[in-house]
Amino acid sequence: MIERLQSDSTNSVASMNQGRELAQEVAVQAEEAGELLATISEEIARITEMSTQIASAAEERGVFSEEVNCNIVQINDKTIQTATGADQLTQAAHSVAQMATELNELIAQFRVADEGGQDLNRATGEVAWAVRENLQKDVHRCASSKNRAG
Repeated sequence: MIERLQSDSTNSVASMNQGRELAQEVAVQAEEAGELLATISEEIARITEMSTQIASAAEERGVFSEEVNCNIVQINDKTIQTATGADQLTQAAHSVAQMATELNELIAQFRVADEGGQDLNRATGEVAWAVRENLQKDVHRCASSKNRAG
């Protein structure tokens, strides 16, 4: 019986030692798992921060794209206004050229002499003709500008 008790006692001590070793291994594994969970938590926080930054950047890009779109619309509007102004300027230049032609025709009907007997009609006609030529050049320049803009 004593031998049996000693044997049982030895077996119990061995089982307790084995249990203690397992408990230590579990404690080490639990500590490692805790460290891994802390690392995972930190990485999740970094990912969340990056996601927030990406969302902010995407929102800013959307706002920028909207501003660019508005600027393009304004440029288009200004281009249309410029083309309309060029049309009006061309029409006005044509009208002035027509008036210069009519003025030239009216001037041609008159003969005026100065004290020396020289014909002033020729000089006046040359001035009217020069005005008409300059106006026609302006009309052509306006038309060229309009064609380049359009």
